[in-house]
This record gives sequence, C-alpha cells and structure tokens, in this order.
Amino acid sequence: MWNFYIYAHRESDTGKLFYIGKGTNRMGKPYYERAHSKYYRSDWWSRIVSKHGRTVEILCHCRDGDSAIELEQYFIKHFGKRSTGGMLINLTEGGDGAYGRICKESTRLLMSIQLRGKKRGHHSEAHKLKIGLALLGKPRPSPDADMRRRLSEALRGRKRPPFSEAWRQKLSIKAIGRTVSDVTRQKHRANMLGTKRSPHSEQSKAIMSAKRKAYYLRKRESVESSGFLMDMAGIIGAAGK
Repeated sequence: MWNFYIYAHRESDTGKLFYIGKGTNRMGKPYYERAHSKYYRSDWWSRIVSKHGRTVEILCHCRDGDSAIELEQYFIKHFGKRSTGGMLINLTEGGDGAYGRICKESTRLLMSIQLRGKKRGHHSEAHKLKIGLALLGKPRPSPDADMRRRLSEALRGRKRPPFSEAWRQKLSIKAIGRTVSDVTRQKHRANMLGTKRSPHSEQSKAIMSAKRKAYYLRKRESVESSGFLMDMAGIIGAAGK
C-alpha cells in the first residue's frame, strides 16, 4: 500500500513554493489530512499563510516510511532552506525529529536558562523496555570525523568524576561472563603499541600496596584455616627422618 506521500505548500497569490512535508494516509482518517492541516505548524508558516494563503500540491506517493523520509530530505536539500539561502521555510533537514534545525543565539540562551539546574527524571522500567525493543536489531550510527573532533574539543581538559559504589557494583555485575574477542584484543594491542603508561601517583601506589597486602593476608588466613600448613609441616618432618 502506498500510504505515505510528500506534499508541497505554495503561496496562493504568487504560486511561490515555501514548504515541503510528508504525511501518512491512515485508516479512518481523511486522505491527505496532514497536507491540509493548519495545526502543529511553525509561527513562520502561519505568518506566510495568513498573508498569502496557501495551496496544497501532492508531489508523490511512497510505499514505506523510510522512502518518504529520504524523498522529503531530497526535496528540502534540492530547493534549500531560507536559513541557508534557499526558498523553503522548513526548520529541519526533513525526516523525524529536529535534525538540522538551526537555533538563534537568543533561543539557545533562553533554552539554557530554562534548563539550568533541572535534572532529567529517570525512565521507568517499562519505558526502558519499550526503548530497548524499539532499538533491537538497529545498527547504532557511528559519529563522523567532524563529530569526533567536536566531542574531543568539548571534553578536552575535563576530568571524569569518580564512580559511586553503587555504579561500580552495576558495572561489575554487567561485566560478569563478558569475553573479549581476539579482534578486539588485537585492536587494543595495536593502540597501545609504542605508548608509555604514565607513572602512578604516590596515592595510587599506596592504594595498590594496601590492596596487595590485604589480598595476601586473606590468602594466608585461608590457607592456615584449612590446615594445609600443618599437613605440609608433618610431611616435611616425616621426609627428614
């Protein structure tokens, strides 16, 4: 079924194209409902329509949602956004979400002030399960070179806060039974080849020394409690006779 479609909006008085969108024909809903709807539009869109009016044009139909997203992105890129010198008032590059939207500095500052000091609530277990099922089998996109560079610059000089004890326990439980493949081992070996580990601080040395002493003390107590040393002493004595 070709239920997905790409539509265009033109100014009624000039015929000038100003918007590209996509919609879905759902059972029980009017055909091309999204194309003719005035709801959930930007203020920019509303101002143009109130001044010039608008006409709706169905550009094409698609078999699935992925094809509709690709075509919407193609048309937006072809005609261009006004924010980048094109003719469309679309705020994003198309598809789902706000990918490609360019916010003004004043908008970014307002969003920063509104979110300052707020902590995002944790997802419920049911919500986590839904997210996991939705992402199951989907490859995770890897960041490109430009994204990696920006992340590196943003995190440069920052020190990661120490993990809490509860978080350490969670990491330990998740790592139980986890094995590293030979390919991963070779990558680690290649990355570390020729690099010198930075010397430990005096505090790190003291912590490692205390842990090592505690380990051998526990090991000795375990051996003594099992009576192994006494048995060995008797065997050595008998052998000497």
